[in-house]
Amino acid sequence: MKLLFDGNPERPEIVLLDSPNAIRKLGQLLLNLDKEIELSAEQVYDYPDLYNLRAIVFKINDNKQGDDLIYISLAKDDLVIEGTPIALGKVGQSLIDCFDENTPDKYHIHLDYFPGNVLVAPTKYNLVIACKR
Repeated sequence: MKLLFDGNPERPEIVLLDSPNAIRKLGQLLLNLDKEIELSAEQVYDYPDLYNLRAIVFKINDNKQGDDLIYISLAKDDLVIEGTPIALGKVGQSLIDCFDENTPDKYHIHLDYFPGNVLVAPTKYNLVIACKR
């Protein structure tokens, strides 16, 4: 998995690149997540205008907000995605549904906030999950 960040302070974009099979495995992991996990990212230098992030961290929150949304943020060099098991499970199922062995190179989905979004909490971060063969 590669995690790249464009460094834009106003509307930052983070891209997760991986094979369709690896993205589906990530989806399966999220369906059953019951504790915090950290997955290290591969460091690449093929994209000179982008910064490498060190890892992606998935955290289970206690739903104090009373919602089932995911919260996307950066903490130092880590992408942090936090949510209830239900919210993280929705992301996991989306990854399973959107990526398979026939997914073309560069196919991608966006996890970003817009008013009325029922999955992503308000955030300035745009997360793109893309197929890289």
